[in-house]
Amino acid sequence: MRRRLPVLLAAIALCAVATGSLHAWVAYTTARWPGSATMTLNRSSVANVSASQAAAAIQTAMSAWNNAGAKMTLSLSGGDTNVNQLANDGVSAIFFRQDSSGSAIATTYTWWDGNNRMIDSDIVFWNGGRVFFAGSSGCSSGYYIEDIAAHELGHVIGLDHSYFVDANGQTATMYPTTGWCDQNFRTLSSDDIDGVRSLYGVGSTKTSSGGSTNTSPDGTTVPGAAQIVDNLGAVWTIAANTAILRNGLQAAYGWGKTILWTSNTIYVQGFDNGWWQWAGSGWVYVGFQKPGDTSLTTSPDGTTVPGATQIVDGLGAVWTIGANAAILRNGLQAAYGWGKTILWTSNTIYVQGFDDNWWQWTGSGWVRV
Repeated sequence: MRRRLPVLLAAIALCAVATGSLHAWVAYTTARWPGSATMTLNRSSVANVSASQAAAAIQTAMSAWNNAGAKMTLSLSGGDTNVNQLANDGVSAIFFRQDSSGSAIATTYTWWDGNNRMIDSDIVFWNGGRVFFAGSSGCSSGYYIEDIAAHELGHVIGLDHSYFVDANGQTATMYPTTGWCDQNFRTLSSDDIDGVRSLYGVGSTKTSSGGSTNTSPDGTTVPGAAQIVDNLGAVWTIAANTAILRNGLQAAYGWGKTILWTSNTIYVQGFDNGWWQWAGSGWVYVGFQKPGDTSLTTSPDGTTVPGATQIVDGLGAVWTIGANAAILRNGLQAAYGWGKTILWTSNTIYVQGFDDNWWQWTGSGWVRV
């Protein structure tokens, strides 16, 4: 719904009814904030949770957008307001109303001037007949403020609804409907990130208080950190099913157990302990030695196990013999290999079997030599 006033107004609601088909982000106006927007919570209007819990939940939602790598910062004022009406009054307010508006859970109203500058935005949570929760547990037949606020703040920024659903079945934060206790909206999809960056340009990631969180420090890993932000502003995480996600989408069918950011490069460790380098559109295998780790050096030519406790080959793979005589490569049995001696010579791994025959490692199996 849009109508002309002394300034322009857009009103967009998040609903609890399924609708739509697949398409990507869209803006509902060409107007923009001048790089930042500060909102104030009407603390006395908060029901179901404490005002401080509601404020923390809203800041969590703001952080999701601020960490998207766009030149736009949302912040929550430390003050209070008694604004409880939707009006272009110079206060961008967030308040809860003991009323309903059809199927809408919350609605955002935004005003902008003739110069296409956004100047005011209000969010109303429709609390009549609905229950709101804060945090990540305890919700029953209601909605988490973090997730509803994340959606509504997308409207504050200028994004309209999106029917985007990623390969893992996760909807965009700007999807027009949600269900009870859903926690998907507090994590932006690649579609949401693309949207806010397209509207405001790519910049550093920021906190809800306006501080800057730039590219992750060299050596950052996931797990260890919750995410990695690379030098292009892309956000890297590991999904619950071990998919490697770049801005919420699986990166070139990548799977793994560790993401490493070092020397301005993303690496992923697979379940065979090998490392793969992100090349911009796919993965390149780089070996078993952890990138940037110089503690492992290739064993001297002629090294044997027993004799040494292990052999490090030219790819950084570590070879040992298990207690049951299994030939182990990075702790895993190498192609059902068994033997009594491992030899490293001429950049090649050989194993001596119990019949005293020698077998050469080909990279995926054994050849008798």
